[in-house]
Amino acid sequence: MKILLSIITLFWMSTSFAQIVEPVKWTTSLEKVSDTEYDIIITAKIDKGWHLYSQYNPDGASLPIEFDSDQVGETFEFVGKAKESKTEKKYNKIWDKEEIFFVGNAELKQRIKLKDKSTKKIEILLFGQVCKDACLQVEETFNFDLK
Repeated sequence: MKILLSIITLFWMSTSFAQIVEPVKWTTSLEKVSDTEYDIIITAKIDKGWHLYSQYNPDGASLPIEFDSDQVGETFEFVGKAKESKTEKKYNKIWDKEEIFFVGNAELKQRIKLKDKSTKKIEILLFGQVCKDACLQVEETFNFDLK
């Protein structure tokens, strides 16, 4: 009985310490602008106490959001930077810079222009940083069906 109880306790302890923290929940949508242009809309719900850095966060500070794709150049191109929802600013003594970030919710609207009208799917990679007492790197892959 003691062995069984020890095994159950060890199993419970190992699963309780192995929880993955995901302070940002993502949703996406797509708006067709023309035959060759689309707006990719990425929405983030950010857990209380956390903040996600803007793509306009200054160089030499916390990591800003960046978009990328292996298809850029061949299949489509990004048109400018993404439009962002409301952000906040706060001076950070560590970096000696005013940082720009989202609290609660974020919406990013990135326009793309197809180079090939027959393209059916695109993949967008998003990189960034979310922080509370400590920071976590954000790496998400989003797939969009253009049909």
